Amino acid sequence: MDGQTSTTAFDPIRESALGRITIVGHADGGKEFILPALRNFREKISFALIWLFMTVAFVGISFANATIAKEVPGWLGFLILNHTLYFLAIIGLFVFVLTIACLDIWLRSSRVIANKSELRVITHWLFLKRTNVVSITKIIETRAENRTTVNTTLYFDILVLATGDGPGWIARNFPARTKPESSFTENDIKVFNTGGKKIAIATGIEGKEEADWILSQLREAMGISV
Repeated sequence: MDGQTSTTAFDPIRESALGRITIVGHADGGKEFILPALRNFREKISFALIWLFMTVAFVGISFANATIAKEVPGWLGFLILNHTLYFLAIIGLFVFVLTIACLDIWLRSSRVIANKSELRVITHWLFLKRTNVVSITKIIETRAENRTTVNTTLYFDILVLATGDGPGWIARNFPARTKPESSFTENDIKVFNTGGKKIAIATGIEGKEEADWILSQLREAMGISV
């Protein structure tokens, strides 16, 4: 049946989720999930403010460091410059990683098409595009995972784990093993050792209830329960 969902009764979690994404039912029982880039402004603005603060701090410290090094003569200026470069390198690396994360949060949009045979994930960053296609028979787990917290609000990513046709060079020579203290699950290890995929099909889902509801819709479309 075409339409956004087969549920007609009012459900606040459903209504909240559909306010941010669009779910379209297909005639074959599959579903299409459309996640626009312009979602979750609270998360985006929080990350942007952190990025702005760190960038201004990095530029300011770099300018001050260069000024002090020029004003202080001889070996003392060189010593100051040499010791502060390590500190600047750490801040610069953090700013670089934060810049990539902010660009991903602000520019990422996704279109997910799920049915009983395959899962197709099309991700856009403006003019850049990446497509992942996974056979349903290779999917071993789908889960909602908390990746970001802003104040008291938890944001979840919906992940799909699928096995591959064979391990790559690294997995063949250095296979991963489960460890008691590791955060990786047995399925994470299985994906790595078989050369599979771990795909974030939806990011920045606000709240566990919303994430679980979207995950249930995805599983229903694919006809799986894992």
